[in-house]
Amino acid sequence: MLPILEACVLLGFARLTEGDVQISPQGVIFADADIQQRKVLFRDAALEHVTILKQIDSILKRKSDHSIADEFFHDILDEHFAEDEVQRQFETAVNWGRYAEIFDYDREKGRLVQTDPSSLADPAVENRGSGSAPKS
Repeated sequence: MLPILEACVLLGFARLTEGDVQISPQGVIFADADIQQRKVLFRDAALEHVTILKQIDSILKRKSDHSIADEFFHDILDEHFAEDEVQRQFETAVNWGRYAEIFDYDREKGRLVQTDPSSLADPAVENRGSGSAPKS
């Protein structure tokens, strides 16, 4: 349960104060959304709050073929973490990035490839997510 709670706090869907968990307004919107709306909300939160996903997204957008070798990000993480933590962080980033449809991952080729973001466009979610709910 702790990794799920940490993820919710990191993404701004919940707050943790003195051991008490409180769902944020954005967390309520996420919980009430259908699966496609959740992906859009997750994508927005991940790109706002998760540095490695911001970096991957930015680099993929700038590359002419919109892809990059996974070892590039392993090298970045390797500067800050031990190898087992590099693997864990990279796997989490891949899982989150694929769920949010930020990118696809070809394990055989070891390449991250940008996903077409137009498949996630949903004006109802954009309006709902940009309402009066305060950001964390």
